[in-house]
Amino acid sequence: MPPTSGADGGLGGGPTPPDDGDGGPPAGGEGPPSGSTPGDGSRPGVREQLGRVRVAARALIDAHLALLRAEMAVIGDQVKQIAAFVGGIVVLALYAISLLAIGGTLFLGEWIFGSIGWGVLHGTLLAIGIILALALLIIDAPRPLILRPLAWGAAVGVVLTIVLGLNVPRQLSEAAADLVISNGVALDPQYAPAVVAMVVFAVVFALVGLYLGARSEGGLGAFQGLVVGALFGALFGLLFGGMRYGWQGAAAIGVTAGLITWIALMGWRASRANLDPQARFERLWPRETYETALETKTWLEQEWTKRLPRPGSK
Repeated sequence: MPPTSGADGGLGGGPTPPDDGDGGPPAGGEGPPSGSTPGDGSRPGVREQLGRVRVAARALIDAHLALLRAEMAVIGDQVKQIAAFVGGIVVLALYAISLLAIGGTLFLGEWIFGSIGWGVLHGTLLAIGIILALALLIIDAPRPLILRPLAWGAAVGVVLTIVLGLNVPRQLSEAAADLVISNGVALDPQYAPAVVAMVVFAVVFALVGLYLGARSEGGLGAFQGLVVGALFGALFGLLFGGMRYGWQGAAAIGVTAGLITWIALMGWRASRANLDPQARFERLWPRETYETALETKTWLEQEWTKRLPRPGSK
């Protein structure tokens, strides 16, 4: 009897083995080894998989770092531009403030006192006074040490302005010169007030210098005080007794004298006030924290010593 053909056209005397439809091995046959994939060899192990993850993670991190560097480069350029703009603003602001301070001082000197030179002098003296006052505030000097000399300076400036504006020294010098001329002294009436004022003030200041010099340094100091006082008195008499002043000039001299008085009295009082700059700056040290830290350190050392094992102890 001829062999019969199966349903799939194959030859055989028995039934054809069933097919599961997925290309797998016949029933009862040996499959591929465990842990492998058909067509790509064996599956990678755990170590190889971890290596691949590490490489991928490193590549991801490198990508993020590259992106960060690119963004920081852009941000850095923007920060540089902003810093340049801010620097320009600060420089121009300082220039404007300096121009206003210096130009304003010169303008006021020309406008009020009739000369730019007065503006320069007053601005310089005012700056010196403020510097000295700020220095005293830094070392925590008492406020009256600054305010009282300022009040005295203001009083001297006002009084001197009024006196010179009314030409009181000039009128007194003219009266004294008329008296001297009436007693037979041959003086030119035009220059007599200045000469009389120079002589009178030279004598007065020489006597004051003689007394102060003798009190401080004895005979040599007395001679020096006499000479210096006479010269200064003669100059003082020429300026105040030998000249007439308008109100602008009187105000300019009054402001100058007031500022000089303020600076001189402030420095003199500060030199006699027994100020202690060291005590002022010692308060900038965190003493309580430092002492507490030392106490804590001592306590820790004691506790550590207590807990150390003693010789012979188990």
